[in-house]
Amino acid sequence: MLLLSAHFQAYCRALHSDSTQMLVEAIDPGIGAVLDANLSFRRQLDSGNAQPGALGIDFNRFVFKFWAAAEEADARNAARRRKLEAFNVWRNAIAHHDIDTRRTDLHPREVTLAACNTWRGALNGLAESFDRVLADHLQTLLGAHPW
Repeated sequence: MLLLSAHFQAYCRALHSDSTQMLVEAIDPGIGAVLDANLSFRRQLDSGNAQPGALGIDFNRFVFKFWAAAEEADARNAARRRKLEAFNVWRNAIAHHDIDTRRTDLHPREVTLAACNTWRGALNGLAESFDRVLADHLQTLLGAHPW
């Protein structure tokens, strides 16, 4: 579970970095350096979990409503977002040895293979949607499809 969390966070961080780089390369180098610094400054994905709030804060820096765009791109993303929230509650409970004190907050009540498969499917679906949403948004900004 922790490995799945790490891979998802690394993917989201790389997507953010790649998107930033596409914008930086499209403009004057001096202004690009300022843009790069501002898009990456205190990026939540560098220090915290890839949870919905952090993703929204980091990707909204590209001047669009990230979660609204993701949910518009695929109606299943609203449910996937809720699964990501539950996944992160469990991830933190496990990583911080805090399962017993947080038991009432945990859903599902146990980590099972079925729960892990559901979370993995949700994270894969979100990753695919995030890729499309960012590519479409960058195409609007840059006038060309970025990848």
